[in-house]
Amino acid sequence: MIRTATKKDIDGLLYVSSAAFNQDLKKGSKKWSEKKADISHELKQWRIMLENGRIIGAVHIKKDWLRIGKAKILKGDVGGVCIHPEMQGKGLGTLILEDTIKWMNKCDYDLSRLGGLCKYYSRFGYKRFSRRYFEFNVGTVARAGASRIIEGAVPIAKECLAKIRPFHSAKDHASALVLSENFNSLYNGSRVLSAEEKKQPAQCKKRDPLNLVYEENGKIIGHIQTTESEDEISDFEARIRIHLHGYDPQKPYVIQALLAHINNYAFKKGIKRMTARMPFDSSIIQALTELPLRFKTIETYGGISSNMLQIVNLHSIFSRMKPELEQRLQKSMASNWEGSLSLGIGKESVFLIIDKGNISISKNENSDANIKLHETDMLRLVLGLSSFSELNVQKDKKAPEANTLLSILFPRKAASSVNWC
Repeated sequence: MIRTATKKDIDGLLYVSSAAFNQDLKKGSKKWSEKKADISHELKQWRIMLENGRIIGAVHIKKDWLRIGKAKILKGDVGGVCIHPEMQGKGLGTLILEDTIKWMNKCDYDLSRLGGLCKYYSRFGYKRFSRRYFEFNVGTVARAGASRIIEGAVPIAKECLAKIRPFHSAKDHASALVLSENFNSLYNGSRVLSAEEKKQPAQCKKRDPLNLVYEENGKIIGHIQTTESEDEISDFEARIRIHLHGYDPQKPYVIQALLAHINNYAFKKGIKRMTARMPFDSSIIQALTELPLRFKTIETYGGISSNMLQIVNLHSIFSRMKPELEQRLQKSMASNWEGSLSLGIGKESVFLIIDKGNISISKNENSDANIKLHETDMLRLVLGLSSFSELNVQKDKKAPEANTLLSILFPRKAASSVNWC
């Protein structure tokens, strides 16, 4: 039996999770209490497998809403898949994952993400997908003509340095939230914060010296948070990992000062590499090119283990994207176009009926044009990572106007580099 967890399942969930992952979670300990609080907070996002009333397996589906222009779509991030050690090797992991996909489809999740072994998870429909990140090299010995120089500390103007300070949870939460919302609204695929996340957090007495804001005339116009670890975790998770909450795009000196400050901290500590999950936005890249920082933008695919995505409900995606697609169409030269087309990804098709700027979404219609896409191409279109005109796909030669229309509906857009990878 597989079902959604309830309050009475919390201790059983903790037990099976700690046993499966070989964690030393003693009942009543601090770690136990912290894990229990996490599970209690998102009980409806846990699916559990039972045998004779005993929990023998579980999976967590993190619920995230992602912006697509003026619309938003629902992503399920699958993690914490566990089967009790005594029950492993019996195909139960397969059963709980198959149930998870069906459950997400029934609950109108649009797409799902997980990270793991491609050979295993591809059986459930997941496709290897890219990650994007910036890599900064600190303290590089570089050649300059006949000389060698160390690319170390980056100069920061005194007036800029004076405006950088640690984030103060009680004082800065509201204004930092507005900054983050305004910044992330510029990017497809950025996460929409829940009402719970927007609440004022409990005040933290200890300030994090790497959680920084840039304050100008009493207003926060930049916020960057950095995590430091003893060792590198992966190619996209260096010892210094930077998360950009937001900045005023009209003031590039803000992101320049904040990143220079973090670079100088890393150089002082002898840390050679930093990574940041920031949008591949030309304005951000331009701001960084004006600094003596060595960096590169990287789009990478994992090998045996990878970031993986799949579409779990194509009809739901297009239904939710409808306001944004209509806006793109109405602003174009094809706003009076009338007709219908079918878009398919193999396992599912969706039909678009277009009438002078209005779009109806249907599951079953005859269409003027039929176009099939690889699922990864459809994902790139939805997230704005590629335009339809860029894709090397089999276009319908009988209806060239449909290809033009799809290029209007799916242009390349500025995209976040965090929540889908």
